[in-house]
Amino acid sequence: MKEDLKYKGVDFSDIESDREFYGCTFEECSFARVKLTNVLFSRCEFIRCDFSLCKIYGVSFQDVRFVGCKMLGVDFTGCKGLLSSFDFEKCLLQFSSFIGMKLKSCNFIDCNLEEADFTECNLAEANFDRAVLNRTVFFHTNLEQADFSTAIGYEIDPRHNSLRKARFSLAGVIGLLRPFGIVVD
Repeated sequence: MKEDLKYKGVDFSDIESDREFYGCTFEECSFARVKLTNVLFSRCEFIRCDFSLCKIYGVSFQDVRFVGCKMLGVDFTGCKGLLSSFDFEKCLLQFSSFIGMKLKSCNFIDCNLEEADFTECNLAEANFDRAVLNRTVFFHTNLEQADFSTAIGYEIDPRHNSLRKARFSLAGVIGLLRPFGIVVD
């Protein structure tokens, strides 16, 4: 078990399975293409780290914060279900998958989520402040009370998602009308 340690510029390409990190900070570290298996990160912060194409199996992220991280093509569905809670700020999350995850109150602040997949997620009360959501998939997703008021590029079909009390900007409402073939001039 590693506790309250700071890692800077470390390449974790040979990280062992069944590791535990509590209160640790990872800055400019590389987890790119790494296979993370049964690793616990609790109260950790990742700053400008690279997780691109990282494989996640049985990993638990408890109260974890990602800032400025590159996380292209990460399949988060390998996280341990109810034990995962994280926030993202200024992260590149294109092509990432969150299918079926419970991400209630999760923050995606100033993140690029192009072509990410949130099918069957619980994103109730999630915050997409200044998020880029071009071609992002929302299908059978709980978006109740989620905040999209400053997000851009989303297309969300109200027939296939729960949107009760979700917040949108007036300009962004067009992304709710597109599935109906409505043209707004």
